[in-house]
Amino acid sequence: MTHKGGPIATPDPEIAGRLRTHAERIVAAAGIPARARDDMADELYGHLFERTASLVADGHTWTDATDRAIAALGAVDELAPDLATAFHSRLWSSTIGVLLPAITAREDRPTVIGWMRLALVIGMALTVVGLGVAIFRATPVHLVVVVTSLFLGLAGLLLAFEGLARGQRWALWYGIAFAAELVLFGVLSVLEAAKAGSMTIPIGGFLGAGILLGVASAWDRLQAFVADSRPIGRALGGLLVASLLAPLLIAPAVAAIPDPTQASADDVRLTLLVTCDRGDVIETGFPPQHDVQRVTIEADMAWRRGDLLPNGLDGLINPAHFGDTSGFRMLGSAMDGPIPDWGVVPEASNVVDLDTGEPAGWFGGTAPSVELLPETIGSFTVGIDPAAIQGGRTLRSTWLLVPSADGDAAWPVVEVAYAHLDRFLLLATAGCGESTVGTEIDAG
Repeated sequence: MTHKGGPIATPDPEIAGRLRTHAERIVAAAGIPARARDDMADELYGHLFERTASLVADGHTWTDATDRAIAALGAVDELAPDLATAFHSRLWSSTIGVLLPAITAREDRPTVIGWMRLALVIGMALTVVGLGVAIFRATPVHLVVVVTSLFLGLAGLLLAFEGLARGQRWALWYGIAFAAELVLFGVLSVLEAAKAGSMTIPIGGFLGAGILLGVASAWDRLQAFVADSRPIGRALGGLLVASLLAPLLIAPAVAAIPDPTQASADDVRLTLLVTCDRGDVIETGFPPQHDVQRVTIEADMAWRRGDLLPNGLDGLINPAHFGDTSGFRMLGSAMDGPIPDWGVVPEASNVVDLDTGEPAGWFGGTAPSVELLPETIGSFTVGIDPAAIQGGRTLRSTWLLVPSADGDAAWPVVEVAYAHLDRFLLLATAGCGESTVGTEIDAG
């Protein structure tokens, strides 16, 4: 560029450095990603240099021209929001841009900030683990509730982690609240362990308590560290509070909100029929028995509808790991006599789908349903194939009992239990020649 009688001299490095620094500060405050940061800074620097050179061509000194060019372009805090909106979006600028207004890290931070960020990292790791478990195990509607809550919590943790590095006041309070949560969880875990007669070491609780003590001792330095932070507004503040509380409310919410995609006790009808007679019994390994007492127990489970992904994706991958369990116990004789000694004839005992005649289970028990069944002597259980539980189908568990000792035994009163996963338990009780319908009981 020339001016009247000759070319304009190249500015000294100090002038160029001032122009470059102003451009870089604007780009940094606007939150431009690293991949585009240099190009954006070069573009602003070029604009500033051209304006400065033009002023020099009009007769100004380089120093005066630099001051005028920078002033004409505008201050950092004036230009950064507009640049952020132009590069990103208005939504981004009104949320992330407010929470994280600068991308340069603060190096003058107190030591407790580092410990606070470590706690947030641990929280993020645990949240990711929780997301993985939920994706594989939660039922559809509960999955939406859990994943939404955990993603909100994860977003809050990540933003607070970055905000602490940038000296943001909201992030400091977020970290303090999270440390308090760790202390609360630590106390609750100790109390729960004490109830169970065991002991636990609440490492997270100790970390949270240490952070709170560190915050108290370094409060003045922390206030200086966040002195340049600007208010974030009530809306964003409310979202941050929600991100802290949402993970805490997951368990109560899931327990209180039934998943409409899952069957309830109202969707299955348990019918018990007990038949008592005398006749022949053939049992492998024993000679045929004639004219012996026989008790036939038939428990029908008629399903109105089944579950949709009752064990999440894990149920699709490992269907045999989850299922229902049905079993019985003898409550005594119909004449208030002693509990008779009856044995099960395996060959005549089974569980089938009445609509297809195909086997629908096996002898034994299936987790987690077996944990709901009453613990009694004389019980006998069968596991139900999860794939057999479908709407409009009826499954029948059959047991044939004969006296274990020679001679006649007192006829028993039979109680049959049916547990659906870990969700509900149905019980039905009947004596010889009786048929009853099961009712739901509190499995706790």
